[in-house]
Amino acid sequence: NYGSVLPYYLDMLNRGLSPTPVGVSDSHSHRGGAGENRTWVPLDVESVETFSNDDIRTAIRSAGTIASRGPLLVVTADGAWAPGSTFTGTVSVNVEVRAPSWMVIDTLHVFENGVETSTIELDGSTTVTLAPETDSVYVLTVSGESDMSPVYPGLTPWALAQAIFVDVAGDGWDSPLPPLSVD
Repeated sequence: NYGSVLPYYLDMLNRGLSPTPVGVSDSHSHRGGAGENRTWVPLDVESVETFSNDDIRTAIRSAGTIASRGPLLVVTADGAWAPGSTFTGTVSVNVEVRAPSWMVIDTLHVFENGVETSTIELDGSTTVTLAPETDSVYVLTVSGESDMSPVYPGLTPWALAQAIFVDVAGDGWDSPLPPLSVD
């Protein structure tokens, strides 16, 4: 139930923290298949036979993960992996969804500084331009209205890419909200 934790994730980003989003992928039954919760990680390896647990740990620590209830969300800028990265000035981000035919993803949601600023109809892929006036943090999510029948009836697909930070002036990214303090 990502809806219950998404506001906390967005608030932490707005306060200068960079938590790594993960989906629960611990499977104990037949319901733990490919349409349910996953964490996708970017790995720079030639083949699956060549990566190690250290490669996975490094990828998760890079904060470039995709938390997902099904689809793989591929987000790049200038051909490079964008989630977890900081860009200077305006950046064009390519968003591509990879999913089987029974998993229909039709909407891209763009959050700027924790507020949903646009909802874009999506048919496989699109490009979004991030051009804030002040330093901002963006979160991109994709979703579908149709359930994932016949494989997972009653569940709808969803995915979230780790935040993308935009440093407008190139002088270091500043969070939109002050950090939390404990008195």
